[in-house]
Amino acid sequence: MKICTIVVVLILVVAGETIASDHEDDHVHEDYRSELYQTLFTNSSYDKSFLPHHDKTHYVNISMDLQVLRRLDLFESTMQMNVWRTLIYKDERLTWNPAEFGGIHRFHVSSTIIWVPDITIWNSPPDENPSMENSEAILYPDGTIYQVVPMFVDASCAFDISNFPYDSHNCSLVFGSWTNDNSRIVLGTTSVGVGLGHYTNNPMWHVAESSVQKHSVVYPCCEEVYEDVTFYLQIKRMQSHGRIGTAVISAWLILAVFLMQPSRGGERIIFSGFVFVSMVVISSALSAEVPSYSTTRLGRFLLAGMLITCIVVVINAIIYRFYPTEQQGTTKAQSSFSAPRVFFLFDVAVGLIVFVVLTIATGALFS
Repeated sequence: MKICTIVVVLILVVAGETIASDHEDDHVHEDYRSELYQTLFTNSSYDKSFLPHHDKTHYVNISMDLQVLRRLDLFESTMQMNVWRTLIYKDERLTWNPAEFGGIHRFHVSSTIIWVPDITIWNSPPDENPSMENSEAILYPDGTIYQVVPMFVDASCAFDISNFPYDSHNCSLVFGSWTNDNSRIVLGTTSVGVGLGHYTNNPMWHVAESSVQKHSVVYPCCEEVYEDVTFYLQIKRMQSHGRIGTAVISAWLILAVFLMQPSRGGERIIFSGFVFVSMVVISSALSAEVPSYSTTRLGRFLLAGMLITCIVVVINAIIYRFYPTEQQGTTKAQSSFSAPRVFFLFDVAVGLIVFVVLTIATGALFS
């Protein structure tokens, strides 16, 4: 019993000494961090408002990761998304010898106290550019700075809706320095496209592919060369079958008119009217979702369906007007050229033509 008690006491003593040593190391480490901060920012003439060098070129590496694709506003021609923008660059004013500061090889500081290249998104409003207030940067002993900033982006994009609802859109995010030409800031990237490792899938849009390309631009106003790194996104619509299904079913319902006898022209016209109204409702819903819907593939199909319905209504009105009332719904077996038989054959011919036209229009919709 005494032996067990002694062992427990020894274990507690060793554990206490280890914890005390860890706390002491933490304090020492914090002291070195505080000293390093004082050396880099307080006791030096460091000014974040100026470039590290005015006679040298500063190289900035840009990469971007997509987090959430919020929405594509087809009416405003903008896309909204959450991204992480990463900048890697050097500031030789922020160097130190790790041996003199307790072996510190990584130093976290607020992005608001260091020089940050004025990299903005050229096709986004200025107020959409990142705020540095709640972001940190990682400093390395050789002056390398690694900065990741979360951003909400509302960037412009030229949408092509001609193939709606099978539409896909090529959008881009253009990153570049707002005031510095390539004699001061040279841009580059080691990415092959937009990072999708942390991307949350959107139920309506799918990011099919992405790429990145660097450009050098000379503007008419100036002689300097400005560089940009552009990230390209191909975004495809995922939800399409529901819209197509309702449109196709509504259009093909007009064929039910030809299953009724030609003599029942009034009922045919009423049914055709309901079919026409259903397509008008679908068109109204579509026009609220897509600008200039009549130029889209589905819009053209609906317009063709409404035109066919109007023609069917006119034909049935003519049949209803001239169909002989004394022989409604009957044909004379002894006369192959009786009026009811002629109307019946004409009705069958119109029905076949409508069937062929609808088949062609539906095939064009799905092609």
